Amino acid sequence: MLLNMNDVVDRVRLSETSIRRLIRSGSFPVARSLLGRRKVWLAADIDNWLAKQIGTAGDQTQNADHKSGNWLQSCVGDLAEWGRS
Repeated sequence: MLLNMNDVVDRVRLSETSIRRLIRSGSFPVARSLLGRRKVWLAADIDNWLAKQIGTAGDQTQNADHKSGNWLQSCVGDLAEWGRS
């Protein structure tokens, strides 16, 4: 199943800004090009990413970004931004 950005936002419950930030940092699946400029994600890629996030939430072997809270801080910042709009 193919997902557009709106579908991905709904599925992971993060803002588009947060998703783009995660993509730039290499922490989120990259979209695939479809018919030129149209970008889509495979639902399986997103579901695997979600499962990994859930699985690493209490894992002691988390990567440095998760340990430092950078990922969470970025999401919190986006939530604050969303609350002001």
